[in-house]
Amino acid sequence: MPDEDKFERLLRGKGWRRAYRLAGGNAPFSHLVDSLIPAAAEAMRARMICPSLLKIRDAVHDALAIHGGRSVFGGPMQSGDGFDHLTSCLDEIEKTDFGFLGTRLAVKAAQETFVELSDRAETVTLQEVQDRLGEVYIPKLIDHECLSRVRSGIADQNSRNVEQQSAWENELREQLRPQARKLFEKAVKSERPGTIRAPRRLVSRRGTVEAQLHKPLVPLER
Repeated sequence: MPDEDKFERLLRGKGWRRAYRLAGGNAPFSHLVDSLIPAAAEAMRARMICPSLLKIRDAVHDALAIHGGRSVFGGPMQSGDGFDHLTSCLDEIEKTDFGFLGTRLAVKAAQETFVELSDRAETVTLQEVQDRLGEVYIPKLIDHECLSRVRSGIADQNSRNVEQQSAWENELREQLRPQARKLFEKAVKSERPGTIRAPRRLVSRRGTVEAQLHKPLVPLER
C-alpha cells in the first residue's frame, strides 16, 4: 500500500483527503486554503461542533475588559484578574457543552487569545477579539483534524525536513488568516452549527489544480 494511502486513511470527514493530496503535491497556498476552509466548515457542522462560539467570544472580550480595568458595560472600574473570570466562564461552557470536541478546542483557543491580547486589554475591541479568536481556532481545528495526522506524509512527499515542514506550516497559517476570520464570523452569526457555511473561495473553480490535471490530453502532431 502506498504511503499516501496509509496517511489518507487517518483522515475522517469530508474534504480532508483532498486537502492532503494538494498539500502533498505542493499546490499553491491559495488552492490549499480553498480546500481546507470548506473542510473546516464541514467539520464545524459535524465532528467538531461547538454550540457556544458566541458565548466563548463574549467571555474572552469580557475577561479582557476586566483585566484592563473596563466595565463590561463600558464604564471604568478597578482592574482585576480577567483570566480567573475567563476560566470560570469557560468551565461553565464546557459543562453545558459536555462531549463536544469543538468546544474543547475553542476553549483552548480562547485561553490563547486572551493571553495574546492581554497586554492591550484596555483598548481591545469585540471585533479584534473575534478576528483573533478565529485566526487561532480555525487553524487549531485544521491541525487537529488534518495536519497532525498527515504531517509526516506531507513532509516526505515534498522532501522537507522537520524545520522546513514547520516553516511551511507557519506560512500556511498566515495564508489561512483572512479566510479563518471570515469562517469564524459566519460560525458566530449562525443560529445553529448545521447552518455554518464556508466563505467565498479565493480561486475560481476553473483555476484549481485538479481541474488542470483532468483536462484531456492533446495529441501531438507527427
